[in-house]
Amino acid sequence: ARAVDFLRAYAAEAAPAPSASLMEHAVHIAETHLGDPRGALDLAREGLDRAPGSPALLVAFERAALMTADVQAAIDTYATLRDKALGDHGLRGIRYREARWLERSGQAQAALDAYVACFRLSPSDGVVFQAIERLSASLGRWNELVDALLALVEIATHVDRRMALLHNTAALCEGPLDDPGRAFDLLFEAWRSTGRSELLGDVRRLARRLRERDATRSDAALAEVVEVLGNRVDMSWDADDQ
Repeated sequence: ARAVDFLRAYAAEAAPAPSASLMEHAVHIAETHLGDPRGALDLAREGLDRAPGSPALLVAFERAALMTADVQAAIDTYATLRDKALGDHGLRGIRYREARWLERSGQAQAALDAYVACFRLSPSDGVVFQAIERLSASLGRWNELVDALLALVEIATHVDRRMALLHNTAALCEGPLDDPGRAFDLLFEAWRSTGRSELLGDVRRLARRLRERDATRSDAALAEVVEVLGNRVDMSWDADDQ
């Protein structure tokens, strides 16, 4: 205990880098020699308050927070670290670590929220998207996955990739979300803007399926399809295309 007090006193007067090293030693003593995970957690949080950029202290904090199952302490500490993060890259790193910690601690709902916040900072189809995909499915929170897929559609540079993402999104809307109207809107707009004939079958099918819910909406959807087809006939000079 005296060694911990000694290290804390020196750390309080030191610059961030040496302070972090001193507090890391204090955490180690609390964990391994004193058998005090709660004390280790408090020391790690104290150290991060002085040196928020210390990877070693962050790892020590996460380990101690898991050992003590102190979810609120973790949430509060990550919130403080987010406030001190440097730029979107630093913030994204903290968000990712927070999400991963929450998932490891069994807080699936909060973990999904944190993954979504992380994804929004820099959408990509990497590990963060895969986590959203996994947790959305296990929790039945399909809207979060739909939003993430649509964000990927926006940044996709190849048409085939965009079409694949849109098909996946429309399938979620039609299936788990039970919203064929939204599925129709997505695929109709893609078909209208790209002219891809392979989309027409699904567009017509979804327009007809809407009749089970809303005959007026179904008629309007089919009318939109007919209008686009009519415009294409009028604009085509090729008899076969017409």
